[in-house]
Amino acid sequence: MSTDSALKIRKVYLAVGVFSMLFSGVLYAWSILKIPFKEEFGWSDSSLALNFTLTMCFFCLGAFFGSLICKRIGPKITLIIAGVLVGAGFIITSLLTPESLPLLYIAYAFLAGTGIGISYNVIVSTVNAWFPDRKGFCSGCLMLGFGVSTLLLGNAISIMFENPNIGWSKAYLIIGIIIAVVLILSGIILKRPDENKMNFSFSRQKYCEQNKPLRKIYLYAVSRTIVEKIIERLDFNVEIIRNVDDADIVLAHKNFAKGGTKILATANEYHLPVFFQASENDPAQKDLRPAQVP
Repeated sequence: MSTDSALKIRKVYLAVGVFSMLFSGVLYAWSILKIPFKEEFGWSDSSLALNFTLTMCFFCLGAFFGSLICKRIGPKITLIIAGVLVGAGFIITSLLTPESLPLLYIAYAFLAGTGIGISYNVIVSTVNAWFPDRKGFCSGCLMLGFGVSTLLLGNAISIMFENPNIGWSKAYLIIGIIIAVVLILSGIILKRPDENKMNFSFSRQKYCEQNKPLRKIYLYAVSRTIVEKIIERLDFNVEIIRNVDDADIVLAHKNFAKGGTKILATANEYHLPVFFQASENDPAQKDLRPAQVP
């Protein structure tokens, strides 16, 4: 797989991951999902709070075991298992009666919680593997989808609860089926990168070498440390050299321009672009302007 193809496909995987996390995060909308059980079944706040506590425990366990399972059988089968668990959990929850409180802990906390935990870990690790150079950005996008889920799906579920033609039971059934389908499809789509077959790495250094022309810059009376920081921050493919004859660009300080007659003359001889850094007293001290050869 070429660099350009890999860069395109990883964007698709990121979109799939965010979409999947959007539905996985519905687990945190328990403050909305618990309303029917309190109003219709009369279950106490402590009993419902215990369910959420158990859900978080199984979520963490699911994330832990999900990573182990994924290493053995890959993300595809692991996400399919997660989708089945979550779907079964929500579907069973839709069948609850006032006498089946323990079943809530099994269906919602154990099955759904474990399934969401597995899917969370697998999706994050699989998609992040495509972004070794931008893991922070990738993780942030995935967490955004996971967090926004409560706002978007929570409100949608609340509307379904209030709709007499749907009700809470059908709402749980619909949500369970949708999450199961989304996770199973994401398992089919998402794949981990195989760097050996691609002979390719997403490192900034290699990407710069392949996509950005190398520029050689000569510094005269300008802080090398500051310029190196700027190069690193802006991801320029630039090399600072010590011989002006090999440079593509010359960067000189304004206050030392006259003393650098030989350097500037050499730059002019080779038709090199020359810039100077303005002095501290200059209002435009942060600008770089073309320097004139004395």
